[in-house]
Amino acid sequence: MGTGHFRRFLPAALVIGCGLCAASQAFAATLTPNQAYVNLAYHDLLGRDPTAAELNTPAGQLDSNSITRTGFAGGMTSLPEFLGDQVKDYYQNFLNRSADTPGLSGYVTLLQSGATFEQVQGNILSSAEYFTLTGGTNSAFLDALYGDLLNRPIDAPARTAFLGTLTGGGTRQSVADAVLSSAEYRTDLVTSYYNRFLRRTPSPTESGPFITLLGSGAKDQVVINTILASNEYFTLAQSVPEPTAMATGVYIGLLVLRRRRR
Repeated sequence: MGTGHFRRFLPAALVIGCGLCAASQAFAATLTPNQAYVNLAYHDLLGRDPTAAELNTPAGQLDSNSITRTGFAGGMTSLPEFLGDQVKDYYQNFLNRSADTPGLSGYVTLLQSGATFEQVQGNILSSAEYFTLTGGTNSAFLDALYGDLLNRPIDAPARTAFLGTLTGGGTRQSVADAVLSSAEYRTDLVTSYYNRFLRRTPSPTESGPFITLLGSGAKDQVVINTILASNEYFTLAQSVPEPTAMATGVYIGLLVLRRRRR
C-alpha cells in the first residue's frame, strides 16, 4: 500500500475506530453492574466479546445470587476455550509456532483431567523440539529456559547446579519443573496476574499468600478466580470501558499499516 493510499485510508479508519470506541463506551454505559463484570471477564480471559447469552445468563445468575463471582470465575477458567488459549500461548512462546491439533487437544484434555499449567509447560519445555530449537546443548537449554520462564539470564550457581543435574543423568523435565516451582517464578506469576486483571502491581503483603498457596499445590486458576471474584475487580469493571473486539481489530490494523508504511 503506497503512502497516498495510506493517507486516504487513515482518516476513514480513524473515524471508524473512534466511532467503534465511542460505541463501546456507550454500550458499556448501558450495562448493569454484573453485566459489566461479566463483559470485562470475557475480555480479560478470552480476549473477545461475550455473546448475548454469555453476557446475560451469568449476569442474571449473579443478580439473583444463584451463583457467586468465585463460581462464575471458576466456570470461565475451566472452559476448553480458556485452557486452549493457554496451550496456544505456550506453543507460540516456547516453540515459536502454532499448536498442532493433536498437541492442543491432548494438552487441553490433560488440563481438564487435573494437570496444572506448569505441568504442561514443563512437558513442552523438556521436549526434544525445544532442546533443538534453543541450540541443542545443555547450556543453551538452560539459557533459554531462564529467559522464557524468569525473563533473565541464568546465574552462575544455578548453571553449575543444573548442568551437574543434566550431566549426571537428570532429565530436562526435572530441571524445568524446578524452575517452574521456584519462589521466583511464582512471584513473577502472581505479579503478572495482578497486572493483567487489576492493572497494577501487588504489594508483597498481597502477593505473599498467593505464592504460599501455589507452593501448597493450588492451581493457577485458584489465584485467577480469587482475583476475578474480588471487590476490586468488580469495581474496576464499572469504571473501565473495555474496547469491543472489532474496535481493537481496527486499532491493530492501523498499527500494521503504519509498520508497512515504514
